[in-house]
Amino acid sequence: MKLNKGSEVYDEKWESCINATCYTYAFNIYTNQRIYVGDLLYDKRLDTNVTDQVLVDTIMKEITIWGYKGSIVKDFLGKDFIVCLVRERGKGYYHFYRQIKENLWTHKKPMELPTSLDWRGEVIFDPSISAEPGYQVISFFKLEK
Repeated sequence: MKLNKGSEVYDEKWESCINATCYTYAFNIYTNQRIYVGDLLYDKRLDTNVTDQVLVDTIMKEITIWGYKGSIVKDFLGKDFIVCLVRERGKGYYHFYRQIKENLWTHKKPMELPTSLDWRGEVIFDPSISAEPGYQVISFFKLEK
């Protein structure tokens, strides 16, 4: 994966996965399907009114289906494969970021290519600062295959 002049993340594999969600992108699952938290375990997306704990527990179970060992960490350090979950307070919508190298984060929205730019057009060095207004960090996940 490399960055081009516009700080967009370029990996040609994602061009064929334009429908992919932030969830599958963050966990590096190349698919053109829109998969959301809950789809793998329950065959349906979790409601936005579930608690943060239910959301995190479901993610921890689903990542094992993708072949990951995951742990919850308090912060992001070094070059580990770290995914950050943020959630909009009061509405329950969530979004994922992933660290692609130390102090550089990316994310993806459906029908868009992955980017290292936040909603303001600034490079994402810390997802807790770059999340859209009203969103807060819920958890950091450290992943291993």
